Amino acid sequence: MLDDMTPENGCLMVVPGSHRGPMYSLFDGERFTGFIDPGEERSLREHEEPILGRAGNVCLMHTRLAHGSEPNRSASPRGLYICVYSAADAFPIARNPMPSRNEGMVVRGRSTRRARLAEAVVELPEQPRRASFFTVQEEASEEAS
Repeated sequence: MLDDMTPENGCLMVVPGSHRGPMYSLFDGERFTGFIDPGEERSLREHEEPILGRAGNVCLMHTRLAHGSEPNRSASPRGLYICVYSAADAFPIARNPMPSRNEGMVVRGRSTRRARLAEAVVELPEQPRRASFFTVQEEASEEAS
């Protein structure tokens, strides 16, 4: 956390245990929005918990954990530094729209040429044409307004 995260500045909300459940689609029909179905969102919100913290705190979470936040309507910033760690045998199946020179770096253990595979159905997000996933969500929100 680069800044304090509070309810007033739209702190991160998570649904504990949701990473063990179904994968939620981020599409509305054929259009990628970056948001889940509003009915599913209402159901998840009944179980959400806030992630509060001071600047310098760290939140570690599974990528599949249902999470989101409200817009920051306060005068206080809510900056985050987001990084992703994956197992050395978990290879990407889509390109990173925001590549980093550290992508693929092994920080613990050894690199491998063998991929660990498990049966799963994975819905690939539409690759953003610019900036990030958050830009796609912002554009979808503006179109819905």
